Amino acid sequence: MVTDTWKTALKKRSFWTDYFWITEPSKVDYSWLSIPYQDDRTYPELEHEIRFKASESFQLGFEVDPYFWYCSLKLYHDTVPEGVELGWMDGYCPHPHVLRWSEIEKLGKLLSPQVPECPSAPFLLLSLFTLITTDEELEKAQKQSESAWRSLNLFSDQELKVILETCCHRVQDQQWKYDQDFGWYLEGEDALTLRHPDLKEFPAELFQEFLHQINNQYSKTN
Repeated sequence: MVTDTWKTALKKRSFWTDYFWITEPSKVDYSWLSIPYQDDRTYPELEHEIRFKASESFQLGFEVDPYFWYCSLKLYHDTVPEGVELGWMDGYCPHPHVLRWSEIEKLGKLLSPQVPECPSAPFLLLSLFTLITTDEELEKAQKQSESAWRSLNLFSDQELKVILETCCHRVQDQQWKYDQDFGWYLEGEDALTLRHPDLKEFPAELFQEFLHQINNQYSKTN
């Protein structure tokens, strides 16, 4: 459910750059912004989770600390009504990389009708939890991300250039690999992910069922 308080946050310039850690409330160098942010920024409206119905039996939830110390992506199912954490972003030991770019594309399109006031919001929220590993992905990501950020109607062309340079780039030492039993997983030195066969806390079977339902739903609507 996308509450009115969350809709208010999604319309704030500082929410988006803070969410992606391009800016932080503690930073003071905003010279690249056409309108500098106020130094004291918190988001009390984010005390409640934003949740999207992703398929027949799954929901995706975003939990964001009002001070942006912690951002979490959770998966909900009938069997785990309390939710299971797929990844998180913080300043200490982040593990945000859980989704492949092709999965971001599908989910962004499927979830966008749930936020008609800001249809690019699900795609952008999800893109914090992905990693670009190939030149082909990078080309797609640059085009799709620019379109999504521009649709917010919050940033100038120069600001968008800085945002995209910060958010949209390829890593060289990590890649997605496929395992017949586990599915896709991220491999590489210092990979910041739970999506790996060696990490038993990742809900592999549940996540595979989630992707199966997403792919079926996407095929029916496209």
